Amino acid sequence: MKFFSFLILLFLAGFEGKAASWQTLNVGDEIALVAPSGKPSAAAITKIKSLIAERGYIPVVYYDESASGDFGRSDTLENRRDFFIDALRSSAKIIWSLRGGNGASGIFKNPRLFDEFRTMSPKLLIGFSDFTAVHLWANSIAWPSLHGIVASFCRENDRAVNAQTNIEPYFDILSGLTLEISYNLSCENEAARTISIEDSSIVGGNLSLIQRAMGTPRQLNISGKILFVEDILEPGRKINEALVQILESSLFDEARAVIWGKISGDAADIGIAKRLLNEELTQRGIPLFAADFFGHDSLNLPLPFQTVARIEIGGRLIVKTNNTTS
Repeated sequence: MKFFSFLILLFLAGFEGKAASWQTLNVGDEIALVAPSGKPSAAAITKIKSLIAERGYIPVVYYDESASGDFGRSDTLENRRDFFIDALRSSAKIIWSLRGGNGASGIFKNPRLFDEFRTMSPKLLIGFSDFTAVHLWANSIAWPSLHGIVASFCRENDRAVNAQTNIEPYFDILSGLTLEISYNLSCENEAARTISIEDSSIVGGNLSLIQRAMGTPRQLNISGKILFVEDILEPGRKINEALVQILESSLFDEARAVIWGKISGDAADIGIAKRLLNEELTQRGIPLFAADFFGHDSLNLPLPFQTVARIEIGGRLIVKTNNTTS
């Protein structure tokens, strides 16, 4: 029986399908604000609710502001999970994380509780850092998602993180005003300088969470995809160990490319980990790009996951914000 359970786990980990489209916002639509990880401040919640309402949308908070949990989390695991499920079941088109921290992976401890959403029209899930756990779940059911600021931290709200990141480009995406975005990436190896990538998509997020999801139903499927990684407060040796495990698992082998986002820590230490990764990818002929404007820095620009993306020779990334046919 255990053997068959293991086979089922492998099947779920390898689930792959063409990601569907999410519904853009119209005036009067709801945006669900969730806290599956750390506890957001009351002031930041008040401010983001105001920013949403000013644009004609309705903010709905799925979080008990009077609650608290272990390790600085927003609530107990059960309550954080149930609030998130309530948001998924709601009429909101968008689900936006209020902040990162830790603990989001735990809400998926019983994956059967989320089976009903496999056949549901996707909602766009927004966040980064610990919210990577949610991005990985979205990837496992072929939902697109948006790697970007959490709702509490941006130039217009609490500036403790992503202080120079404007929130307006995010609303332009949510309303359907922006259909495609492009960035100039740094080419880190010969393959990146000479290879163009067409008809792919981006997946990934926080490297530590990608590593910890290995062997679970949320294990990232990188086959044919562009892998994006970022991280914070991890020593270079830990970053290297995470990369080595992913490399040994052969998950990298079918990647079209890797984008190295902002990985905060000792610069020399992180540089060693990046060099070792570059050597491994070069041996495999896989392009390595870099961009420090995604992640835990003053800039954290929107990066769509599971939508059509391409990288031109020279490192120009062009990615659709949705999977619409128009």
